[in-house]
Amino acid sequence: MIRKYIITYDLNIPGQDYESLINAIKSYDYIKALKSAFFVKTSRSASEIYNHLRPLIDDSDRIFISEITSNHSGWLDRAVIDWLSRD
Repeated sequence: MIRKYIITYDLNIPGQDYESLINAIKSYDYIKALKSAFFVKTSRSASEIYNHLRPLIDDSDRIFISEITSNHSGWLDRAVIDWLSRD
């Protein structure tokens, strides 16, 4: 079953190379929603996504992954809303 998740993060060490983290997020069906937030679609669980991404950040960084349900609200670019609306 394909689910939708939000991945949000704080990368707390200036000058670090986080390209591998961003590329790993982009390995999913994704759209960048906000400066430090992506939406992804995958059959993986939140824990599986976390286990995939965790080795790519430092201990001082933070990452949060949560499944998106139909109960949400906000103001985002039209392209993001359209992406969320697709299955």
